[in-house]
Amino acid sequence: MDRAAFYGRAIAAQREASQAWREANYWRSEAARWKRVAERFESALNHCKDALKHSKNATAAFEGALATAESIIEDLERENAQLKERISRYEPDKGDPEMLRLENAALKKQIEALRRDRESRREQTAQAGDEMLQLENAALKKQIEALQRDRESRREQTAQAGDEMLQLENAALKKQIEALQRQLAEQAQG
Repeated sequence: MDRAAFYGRAIAAQREASQAWREANYWRSEAARWKRVAERFESALNHCKDALKHSKNATAAFEGALATAESIIEDLERENAQLKERISRYEPDKGDPEMLRLENAALKKQIEALRRDRESRREQTAQAGDEMLQLENAALKKQIEALQRDRESRREQTAQAGDEMLQLENAALKKQIEALQRQLAEQAQG
């Protein structure tokens, strides 16, 4: 083989080696790039998994809140139904017997408190003879008169309701008020 042919083959081999080296570098670069892409994809995938986990937790919390809201709505609907039923049984022309009973009970408590207050004031008047106490007794008398007017109003409501028990209670209240008035008159004379 002559020298020219040898150099020719050597140059060709060098070119092939250079080409192979360039291709190897290219594929190494591509491999590094795809590795970075794969790492970013894996990171994004992990973020997606975390987001899914948080989403499941949020969904569970929302379902719990929804269940609580539904329970509250059911309670309100039951209360509303009970209120509608009570309204349907209520007769405006006859009054509300239950309400009258409660009002009469409150009136009885007021009279008992006035009786105790009157006894205390009578003792103070007997001991001190203070004109101010007499003025307070006059105010107490006005309170009893107001209670009597309230009793008259309740008696009208009771007559409309036709509730015998309320009529008996009002009669007892009337006797208590009259007794208080007599005692006040006696105290004033004494």
